[in-house]
Amino acid sequence: MYFFSSPVFLLVLAIIRVTVGVPLGIDYDKTEGLTAEELENKGRLDQATTDAHAQVQKMREGFNKYKEGDEKATALYEASFGKNADPDKVDKTITALETENLRAKVGTHDFGDSTIASVPWSSEKKGKPWIAGDAQFSAQFHGHGPDGLDNAGRAGTVIHEATHQMKKTGDDVNLSGNIIKAYDGTSKQSGATGYTSNPNMHKTVAEVNADTSFTDVRDTAKNMHDNAESYAVFGSLCSQPGALRRRDVDLYNRALMEGDHEQLAHLARRNSCQLPKDYFTKKPAANKSTPPSKGAQAAAKGGSQGTPKKPLPDHGAQGAKSISQKGKTPAPGAAKGGLIKPGSKSPARLATKPSSNGASKPGSHPVSGAASRIGTKPASGKGHSLPSNAEANLTTSFSSLWVQAS
Repeated sequence: MYFFSSPVFLLVLAIIRVTVGVPLGIDYDKTEGLTAEELENKGRLDQATTDAHAQVQKMREGFNKYKEGDEKATALYEASFGKNADPDKVDKTITALETENLRAKVGTHDFGDSTIASVPWSSEKKGKPWIAGDAQFSAQFHGHGPDGLDNAGRAGTVIHEATHQMKKTGDDVNLSGNIIKAYDGTSKQSGATGYTSNPNMHKTVAEVNADTSFTDVRDTAKNMHDNAESYAVFGSLCSQPGALRRRDVDLYNRALMEGDHEQLAHLARRNSCQLPKDYFTKKPAANKSTPPSKGAQAAAKGGSQGTPKKPLPDHGAQGAKSISQKGKTPAPGAAKGGLIKPGSKSPARLATKPSSNGASKPGSHPVSGAASRIGTKPASGKGHSLPSNAEANLTTSFSSLWVQAS
């Protein structure tokens, strides 16, 4: 019996836990005698934690691919952390999210402002270590009111708050432009934060890069690995369908080399992409250097071997116009429901109320106002087969297929 409580056994158990990995979990301040509201809150928090764990798994996959030099994963990573973050510290925080539990209060917390969630910090007395308390969640987190979060927003918030509690990440920016760690009660705040303007999480690199209040901090701070919101953003980006896959890119490159115009047309319709502008100028020369197939030779001789491919139908200029416009995506903010302009206020997940002398103080940062949702729907994928006179219109790069909305 002693073995099961010995330091050796506990060490082995910890190693197994880290190596095998367990779901991001949540521990509540109470599980019995819950009110009807607390039972509903618990159900939402359970689901949010399950969704957050799925995002953490995608985050791990994206980070590993970033470390391997994958261009697509690099775009997602740099959109979230910029180019100055320490990858080793990012790695350690993701590991904590993979293996530890968030401690949370199951009741609805009234912050008295528009704060969505918070992890309070306290110290017994000056000079003693700061200790993280249980995460607290507002009615807005639970989906109440006009600005209530959706499932994606709740999952991102759980990740955000978990990094506060597990790795002491912060939200506020000091006078040097760097992130203030959660337990730092002395650094003066500049007024900027590492939040994004969308509490329901950005879904694409383009949306993140258009959020200038976030990118101004991301591109200046030297320690974005300490920014809680960056992990929520990275988890969201990596979790979007096809975010880390490159299958269509490989199919496109192969079809381009083999001159398979039907496959290229299919990929163009499926992804609303367009061909390189010099593709059709190079095609005649490529055709001259490529020997005809046996089927084509037999057809030329009047033989019966093989059947040459039928020419693609010509839908005329109207069809060409519809294809060339498929790949266009409205610029962020071009329509109603776009990103909040710089300077607009949005709800915060956690912040610290500044004390009278300007120093940061553990607590919650009220930020009033409401963030708008953003997102331009991808083209439906409907379209025509590639007509012969549409060649001149297919002019832009295919890169939009695999660098997500870059």
